[in-house]
Amino acid sequence: MQKDKNIEYEAFINMLEQRDLSRKSIKAYANDINQFMKFCYGNENFTVADFQNYHDTLVQSELKVNTIQRRIVSLKLFGNFLTDRKSISEFSIETTRLRRKHLLPRVLNQYEIIRLLKSVYNDQEQASTEFGKKESTRNVAIIELLVCTGMRIGEISLMNVDDIDLFSWTFIVHGKGSKERILYISSGETQRALRKYLKIRTQFKPNSNALFLNKYGDRLSIWSLENVFYKYRDVSGVSKEATAHYLRHSFATELLNNGADLRVVQELLGHASITTTQIYTEIATVNKINALKRFNMRNTIRMHKKTPSNNY
Repeated sequence: MQKDKNIEYEAFINMLEQRDLSRKSIKAYANDINQFMKFCYGNENFTVADFQNYHDTLVQSELKVNTIQRRIVSLKLFGNFLTDRKSISEFSIETTRLRRKHLLPRVLNQYEIIRLLKSVYNDQEQASTEFGKKESTRNVAIIELLVCTGMRIGEISLMNVDDIDLFSWTFIVHGKGSKERILYISSGETQRALRKYLKIRTQFKPNSNALFLNKYGDRLSIWSLENVFYKYRDVSGVSKEATAHYLRHSFATELLNNGADLRVVQELLGHASITTTQIYTEIATVNKINALKRFNMRNTIRMHKKTPSNNY
């Protein structure tokens, strides 16, 4: 009966909560199984056939490959859970290999980042109200940190005042999976922006030790931080498709372009695997350009006595 399926679902979520999983992961699993339950709506109980049919429907859908793969993982986890509880017979799914699209990270170039920074500093200079002045000062610090450190939006949201050492300009980052790492604010302008914000932070009347606060004095959420980025993205004329994560991609790409070691970049980004970091080597262009300038055979072949003019 439908009630029985709800009981199984609640038991599954309780099992997840007992594991060392983030709230975000639990929410993702819950949403995936909710979609499966909607697919099974009207069926008296879950069956092995339901799982296979839902899998086949997912594979044929227009969803992104990453979304399909995540839902299949959730489906398998739920199926094994029901098998352990003797709610269904021995569980198995015939899976189909999905062809993942190879999408390179999207970045902002240096000129776009300059425009973005100019827009937020202009906003600070032109602020005419007391609230506008303190909000723009906060926003400068946020955009500066995104550009300078390559942090995720979620990591900036989790930052606390005590995480920053203003003497050494190192700070603790609360990363994915409750992992922490140390980063360094290398830009003098970013340091000044953060110090200026910290001087006026009490004007937000803090309710917690959170670094970045909203107008109510509460921790600034991920969505609010994204809206800060979108505000200046639109003002600066940067691509409408750009998200705050583009700045993280830009950060990593430019480090590699300028000769940073791949392992160091991995640590700075907080990637668990270096294969995740290696994707940035595909869009780092400096070494490729230098190699082509130095070694490309076509550079040495002369078909004309004079190089043709670029003027038409």
